[in-house]
Amino acid sequence: MNQLLKTFFAPRQIDHEYISLNSESQIVEFSLNVGRFSDSPENVKHGNDISLCFPELVGLESVYNQLLEENIPHFELKGIARNLEANSPVYFDVYIFKNQEFTYLDGDIIILFDEKTDWMIREQKYSQIYKEYELSVSRLEQINNYTNQIIHSMNDMLLITNPLGIITKINQATQNILEYREDELINQSITNLFSEQHSKQTVNLSDLFIDENYHNSFEVYCKTKTGREIIISFSCSIFSLQPFERQELLWIGRDITRRKQLELQLNHQLEQNRVLSGMTQRIRQSLSLQKILQTTVAEVRQLLKVDSVLFYHIYDQNKGDIVANSFDCSLAKLQQLPNNVFIPNYFLSILEQGIIVSLDEKNIVELDPDIYNTWVNLKIKSELIIPIITHKQAINLDSQKELWGVLIAYQIKESRGWEKWEIRLLEQLATPIAVAIQQAELYEQLQMANQELEKMAMTDGLTRVANRRFFEEMLSKEWSRVRRENASLSLILCDVDYFKRYNDTYGHLAGDSCLKQVAQALQEGAKRAGDLVARYGGEEFAILLPKTDLEGAILVAETISAQVRSLQIPHENSPIKPYVTVSVGVACIVPEPPLTPETLVLRADQALYQAKTNGRDRWFAAPN
Repeated sequence: MNQLLKTFFAPRQIDHEYISLNSESQIVEFSLNVGRFSDSPENVKHGNDISLCFPELVGLESVYNQLLEENIPHFELKGIARNLEANSPVYFDVYIFKNQEFTYLDGDIIILFDEKTDWMIREQKYSQIYKEYELSVSRLEQINNYTNQIIHSMNDMLLITNPLGIITKINQATQNILEYREDELINQSITNLFSEQHSKQTVNLSDLFIDENYHNSFEVYCKTKTGREIIISFSCSIFSLQPFERQELLWIGRDITRRKQLELQLNHQLEQNRVLSGMTQRIRQSLSLQKILQTTVAEVRQLLKVDSVLFYHIYDQNKGDIVANSFDCSLAKLQQLPNNVFIPNYFLSILEQGIIVSLDEKNIVELDPDIYNTWVNLKIKSELIIPIITHKQAINLDSQKELWGVLIAYQIKESRGWEKWEIRLLEQLATPIAVAIQQAELYEQLQMANQELEKMAMTDGLTRVANRRFFEEMLSKEWSRVRRENASLSLILCDVDYFKRYNDTYGHLAGDSCLKQVAQALQEGAKRAGDLVARYGGEEFAILLPKTDLEGAILVAETISAQVRSLQIPHENSPIKPYVTVSVGVACIVPEPPLTPETLVLRADQALYQAKTNGRDRWFAAPN
């Protein structure tokens, strides 16, 4: 019996699914479950051609002939797969024999189906596991290479030490920052890197092992191979690859030397800004020019810790004055020195550009002999000249820079060099000082302008005596004052007689001139300091006489009438006199309730009316 057949057949029984064919490749007999291997189980029927069920057997007629002629012992097809059910593939091998020994089976050819599904699945799993293993190994190598690239491309230092602090591994950044080669650091204690000027006890390695989760950050000074001192911010943590393996220390260090320098500069700058802001605020608290100047010299003297500070105001290139100072008593004689001592002529062009000039014992010899001798006599060791540049508005509205003056600091007791930050701070301070000075000067000009405006607001533009608005304000104030003092208040109202006819005859310009002369005469008639002459309206004037009784007011009325007559201003169309005259109404009141200022005005106006009714060019007094 064919040895291969023996592996499939037991005596008179076939253990595998099978199909028997006749010489025409038609199905003669088949096992019960052979359809599970077929591509079309419904075609597994007696008399059907085998190729209808198994497309893999199409075109095997020559193989069947060779088997029947015993040219070949058998034929095999391996690794066939079926997917008749979702997610349930079937794998099997096919063996084809000539039926010689099994007479209980009909057919000339026997086809056996050997299922390999379990074996194939195991093979696939083993293959997948192997591929995954190879992939994992490859990935580990990639990760290891990638990790090393990251470690060596880091800008931060990375060191690994044993529990005693002995270095076992470093990265490239460590070599670059510390300027050591790798072989010079390996097996060395990490504490050897710390600067001798700073305690090596900054890090206690034993503390790191008290807590397995311990993580500590600290800053330490380190010294490079060339002796340069740098500041490193270290982060140190414990790690081990396996729970029971030896623990090691991972040190990550960053060079923060530049950052610390910038922080120091920033803090210094912030402090300067704070000082500058405080000084500026104190200087600008006042709009008084003198107070600003005096505050400035006091603040600068305290800032620089110098013996003397003064403000020198320049009027022109040859003239100037000390306008504020904070002197050491030994420098009081500076007040009498010539101008070129404060600003040497060859420094003037430099100062006009806003450049600070610093002098000390090293460069003082470059000064003129006279100025040098003055320095020696005053025992001046150092000097700092700070220009104060203001902006002057030109006629064409362009702003022009002008050297307003200089702020000068003197050092006498000992020589000193001026620090860069001092000069820089004073350069920054010069601008707000100049602004404060300019604002103070503008404020003074504004005050003067306001005073002039106030004067204009209470003066009649034509006659230059008080206007009606100011008269009414003064009437109210004087009424209140004399009421408190229980005194008399008199009022005179006077009117130029036939003034319309005067204007019609001589014109308005002559009329204006007439009113000016009358106003002047009235002022000469009311001579006391508290008396007030005001233009009440048109050709009408009022004279307020505080603390004056009726007799006194009548005396003033007679005086002003005579004064106007004496002017002899021609008035040919006046029916009473050939010159200008006035009619006068007089009233006097001791203010008390229910009387009001309007009561006084009404009585004076009624008296004026009576004077006009009585023939003009006269006075009339209202009875008390």
